[in-house]
Amino acid sequence: MRMGGTDVSRLQIRYRVARIARILMQMLTMPKLLVVWAIFLCTLIALDRCCKEREAKANPVRMVLIETVEERYDRIVIESASECGVNPFLAREYLNIEELAGVPLQYRGMLAAKACTETRGCGGGWKCDMQGDAGAALGTLQLHNHWNVDRTNPIASAYAYLAAIWKSHDYWIPRKCRKVPQSKRYEVAQMRVNRGPKWRLVNAGEQRCGGLLPASHRKLDTWRLEMTWLDHPSVKRATR
Repeated sequence: MRMGGTDVSRLQIRYRVARIARILMQMLTMPKLLVVWAIFLCTLIALDRCCKEREAKANPVRMVLIETVEERYDRIVIESASECGVNPFLAREYLNIEELAGVPLQYRGMLAAKACTETRGCGGGWKCDMQGDAGAALGTLQLHNHWNVDRTNPIASAYAYLAAIWKSHDYWIPRKCRKVPQSKRYEVAQMRVNRGPKWRLVNAGEQRCGGLLPASHRKLDTWRLEMTWLDHPSVKRATR
């Protein structure tokens, strides 16, 4: 083997060509590796999702545990009201109205419970012309004739009913029932709106600042018993 300039230069050229070729091959194989890894990861994600769907179908209770506390509460209220005869869409609308009106969470579902106890939801209808109290009460919530509202409209009746409760809570109770604690005001407001601000039989003429809870509140209490396994302050029963 000669050590002339020509042979050395050929060796250098071959070395450089081989090095460049190796670098090009590495550059070409890197995107392929990325594509392979991407396909592998997508396959793993698809398999994991498929396994979760099969597990959820095999074990429906697992889907309940994914719900939040508020979603679980609303679902049980709607289901219970529907079993009582209330239109489920109306029960859902009542929950939305209560949220807009700022009803305390422990009383959430009171409108659906009142519709259940008063008229059993008018058989699942929307507008209701059912009468009670010798014709004095009318509609899903059985409001009396002194209410300045279309009582056959369940939505308008709900707004008027909650407005009366808040007016009693914020205005009348602090003035007429000063001994009622803050934690009991909402319950007393419901009593005054449902049965009147004054006693009619026992202690007639005196301000109503206590008494038996309305039937709708007791009905809501029974619905809430289904959620006692949730140790959460928002689903605890109201203190009587």
